[in-house]
Amino acid sequence: MKKKKAPHIVQLRHKLDDYTIFSNEQFAKMGFLRIKVTDYISSDFPGFVRAEFRDIKGDIHVIEEKVPVLSDQEWGEDTVYPFWTLVPDKY
Repeated sequence: MKKKKAPHIVQLRHKLDDYTIFSNEQFAKMGFLRIKVTDYISSDFPGFVRAEFRDIKGDIHVIEEKVPVLSDQEWGEDTVYPFWTLVPDKY
């Protein structure tokens, strides 16, 4: 009986904090967009942030969106910016 090899993601479990491995294994088949949240731009309810991402051609796109649309976490003026986050492509 031939033993099956463990999936790559299980073999490299200790490296899951590495974004490249994690994205290649998990998000390649799922629809997520990696964005860089750069500033908190408005404290009007529910709060607005500015974020940017690069497309496949390398062009940078800037979006301004409500915090609850991008995440279920609470971001505010006291949050340390910039930081990276993942947003589902169908929100």
